[in-house]
Order: sequence, then structure tokens, then C-alpha cells
Amino acid sequence: MSEGFFSVKNGHAPSTAHRREGIDETLRTCLWNIVLSKLFGKVGANQYGEISQEYHVFVNLQRNFFKLPMDEFEKHLASRRDWYKDVFFTWEWWRVFDFFEFVARKMIPYDAQEWERDTNAALEAEGSMYRLVGGSVVPLGETVAARSLADALNVLEAHGLHQALADLKAALALFSKARETPTTPEALKASEVCSLAHRAIKGACSFATGNASATLEETLADESLAIPLRLQKSCLAVFGASWDEEAPGNDKELLEAILTQAACTLNLLIARAVRAGNVPAREPIAHKPTPPDPWGESHLVRRHERS
Repeated sequence: MSEGFFSVKNGHAPSTAHRREGIDETLRTCLWNIVLSKLFGKVGANQYGEISQEYHVFVNLQRNFFKLPMDEFEKHLASRRDWYKDVFFTWEWWRVFDFFEFVARKMIPYDAQEWERDTNAALEAEGSMYRLVGGSVVPLGETVAARSLADALNVLEAHGLHQALADLKAALALFSKARETPTTPEALKASEVCSLAHRAIKGACSFATGNASATLEETLADESLAIPLRLQKSCLAVFGASWDEEAPGNDKELLEAILTQAACTLNLLIARAVRAGNVPAREPIAHKPTPPDPWGESHLVRRHERS
């Protein structure tokens, strides 16, 4: 129920403002509607045999997620929609999130951005404590944390900082294991999460200063970046040294704070370097729509589906 509706504002219906773990029936239905519109609504091939992005995703789901025989894939997907729905509505809540992660990672970036945007809109509207960021469902809770990390991922990609981008995504993937499920136990590998975030920041330091060996302390103190001393000290207190020997244990709240601050630090360093003229400004990459059959899977389409 939207927080802006009369019934919620006047106490006649329950609020969804609190953070909620798991997936209730309403949220599950919202997520299923995304599957319908973003996958089933576009799957198939046109009369020329050109394969859609969504068709490729279903190929991957069949082969790598459900691990079903590929000789059964020729069954028309529309006729299997009821099967997908039955599975989707009987899964444990954490398996639904596994599904959304898998699809996000198999999509071309243009489509993955829409998938992530619509998923997070549903999660936020229904008061979920989770967000889909960089292909991982993470217990970020507050929207500001999710947005800071999403901004950092976009900035790193726009400026071509591929290793730092990979490090931040890897940290998020590890943090996503904070979902306490039978398949992803409590161990979060806290030191690895922190070390990956630390390494991403080191990459940003090298980029912002043009010095491959620049430390965070040297970068923050760079006069051209004009970062206030108090903010310098705050960043150094968290990321001034490696976390290899010291990590906050398997504490989801502390790890969330560290990742959020890592994102803010990355955004700050690159924004200040752009403003100082140390590096050129870059707009977020506008990914292009999917080209026809980029994976060469047209042979999987039955002949009569091409006509």
C-alpha cells in the first residue's frame, strides 16, 4: 500500500514504511508482474528469426538456473508460463531473490537497468529491506544507501574504472549473502567485503590524481580537490588502511554502513577530480537496446515459430 494514500496517512491501513524481511503475497505478486512484463511480454522471435534479449534469458534459465534438459526447450514458452507462475508462487522467499539476481546478471546492461529500476520500485513501495544493486539483492534497507551505491557503480562505469567497478560489484555480491537462507549461511566474509571496498577506493585515488601509487591520505589532501579536513579524517578513519586484519565481524548493519561510506567516498573523489579539471566529465553510459540474436541462439526456435 502506497504511503501517500489516504488510508495509510490516516491510520486505516497498515504502513509499509518499516523495513521488512522476506516476501509477502503482495510483494510476490508485484515481482511476478515484473516477470510478466519484462520477460514474457517480449520473449520470442520475429518473422526473420531474430532472437529477443528475453529469449536469451529464458535459455539461460532453462540451462543454468533450473538445470532442465535443453531438448525440452522447444516447447513454446507461452504455454509454460503457468509452470513458471506455479514455481514462482511456491518458492521460498529467498529463491525469488535468487531468480531476480540471475536474470539481472544475464541481461544486456540496457535491459538490466530497467529490470533493476522496476524491481527496486516494487521493493521500496512494499517496505522491503532489500534492494537490487549491481546484480545483487542486498539488505540495504534505507533507499539512500542503495542510491549511493548505484551512483558509484554508474560513475565507475562511466569513467572506465573497470577494476574498481568489478571490486565494488564483488563486495556487493558477498554482502548479498547476508540473506540468511539454507543456501547462503550467515558467514559474510566480512574482511573480504571490506578489502574489496578498500581496493575500489584505491583505484579511484589513482584515477583522481593521475598517480598510480597515490594513497587515500595523499588524494584527500590534494589541494586541487578541496576536501575539508574533517571529511578527510572521516574517510581515513574507515578506509585509511586495509581491512585484511580487522573487520567488523558478520555484522550486517556495520557492513552496510561501510559499503555506503565507500560509495560516498568514491562519488566524492571522482566528482572533485572532475570539478578540479583533473579528469574529464563523463555522463552515465546510455546502454543501447539489445541487437537481434547477439548470442546466436536462433537455432533453438522452432521453424513454425518463425513463420
